[in-house]
Amino acid sequence: MNSYKNEKTYKPRVLIVDDNVISYRLLEWWCKKWGYDYDVATNGKEAMELLPNKVYDVVLMDILLPDTNGVDLRKKILAQRPLLPVIFQSGYAQHEKIERLNPLDSYLRKPFLPEELHVTMDAKLTRPALMQIA
Repeated sequence: MNSYKNEKTYKPRVLIVDDNVISYRLLEWWCKKWGYDYDVATNGKEAMELLPNKVYDVVLMDILLPDTNGVDLRKKILAQRPLLPVIFQSGYAQHEKIERLNPLDSYLRKPFLPEELHVTMDAKLTRPALMQIA
């Protein structure tokens, strides 16, 4: 377990980017259960509006969004936060395309088990978010 996560004052912050209400409600529930703070954006525009206002530790992002796709949105996020990891989630086989984008990122193919997400998130939460501001 990461040492900074043991501090009671620090709660990792997650940006959930998903337009499917069932998907993002599940992600919210898991984040709450695991003790993470979170915000939800249902499209790329909302995500980019939230990003400058808060410091996030990780982004959970669907590949298919109503106004963009996750790969293009990731490029915009990289421009603002080059060290912010993204965990992509999708039912589509785009793993190779995503892996080439950024070595900080991960990919979970839907459906995935909550334990898979938790392990993946824990691996991304290696340092407090404040260290990621470039």
